[in-house]
Amino acid sequence: MLKFLFQKIITDAALENISASVNKASREYFIDKAKKLDNQRPNRILNKQGIKDNLTSEMPIRPGDIFLFNYHPKNADNVKQLPFYDRYPVILLLDIQPGFIYGLNFHYLPYMERAILLDQLYRHLQTDEVTVEGVSTMFGEKAYIDIDYDKVQRLSTPKNYWKPCLKKYLNNNISGRMLKIHPQEWDIILQLPIERFVRANRQQVWTDSNAKWNK
Repeated sequence: MLKFLFQKIITDAALENISASVNKASREYFIDKAKKLDNQRPNRILNKQGIKDNLTSEMPIRPGDIFLFNYHPKNADNVKQLPFYDRYPVILLLDIQPGFIYGLNFHYLPYMERAILLDQLYRHLQTDEVTVEGVSTMFGEKAYIDIDYDKVQRLSTPKNYWKPCLKKYLNNNISGRMLKIHPQEWDIILQLPIERFVRANRQQVWTDSNAKWNK
């Protein structure tokens, strides 16, 4: 059974009769709670106690789910080939190939643009209606986004926000296991400042991304 990383937020929301949903009020609630979380670090999230069931060693991996993992790219020391990279990607998995995966790494977008892109991706949401903490939600652990590269290219965002996010990750360069994020916590994980860029700060990366999504 998939575990929550931020159980208190889910419990507090249920006490207010709020469940994860695609509606604006629900999303704003969880985004606001995420912004108030202190001292969130990617390595601590990956090593939290009691989340063994969320690791890819314990379950099948499929496109349409969101994952956090530690990554050390093949050309990490080649500045020309790789001016900067994110050591802890948070990706929407798009495709699985022998030896590598493709995904959208939300960290290459500022926080507001992440929410906008996810909003567009929710149009392809396959819901899982369940009751959590006594409150009905469409974001049970089996919910996923029915998406592939062709659908991503047709996303009707104001800008092509997906372009700087599209990345290829080699299986051999993923350190440890990938951590699957519970669908109820997608909006939370995307708003946490857990990006860890090498050779550039977040503002430099986002400026570069801005040029790409405006093409």
